[in-house]
Amino acid sequence: MSRSASLHLGFACMQSAWRLWLRASTPWVRCPAIPQSRTRRVPDRNFHRMLRQLLVFAIAFWLIQAAYESTRGTWFERTIIDDLTVRPSAAVINLLDPGIAARADGARIISRRSTLNILAGCEGSDVVFLLAAAMIAAWRGLRATVIGVAAGLLIVYVANLTRVVTIFFASVESPRRFALVHGYIAPIAVVVVAVVAFSLWLAWATSDEPGRAA
Repeated sequence: MSRSASLHLGFACMQSAWRLWLRASTPWVRCPAIPQSRTRRVPDRNFHRMLRQLLVFAIAFWLIQAAYESTRGTWFERTIIDDLTVRPSAAVINLLDPGIAARADGARIISRRSTLNILAGCEGSDVVFLLAAAMIAAWRGLRATVIGVAAGLLIVYVANLTRVVTIFFASVESPRRFALVHGYIAPIAVVVVAVVAFSLWLAWATSDEPGRAA
């Protein structure tokens, strides 16, 4: 799965989770022009709020992505990819199978049996940015948003390390398995983790708002 496909998938999943939450939280009202046995949902405020939030989401994602893209080739990018992605992944690989003797070499994980290159986007930044932008757009206060972004960053980071390690072992096993895991299974799994994290955060942040607590 390409980087753009992952972004489209992530955006679609976030949008679906958002719509389901809005639908669940929107009260049903009776319309005087319709028989009492029939009800319909009044879209007014919720519809406009969703449009506004989608606009904020798009702007927030673009700003975060543009800021990160400006660091390409700098020490910051090398820290994110080399130090925070490649090195921990190599350590986990050796922990799970010491015989592989994997080592970090810049943006590559090298062993006698396979070599894996960690390119831009493989560090999970796109999914983190999608999650952060969604939380900003679904604003639930500064405290809840900061907590959500921080927790989401940690969750996606761990999920992405798991993805990298899984892809490496798949590359050791067979090229066909590597293509399947790398192109479809692993990126979809990380996006699903992010969507679940967003849904749980939204439920927690909404229930924690004044006047909404049970």
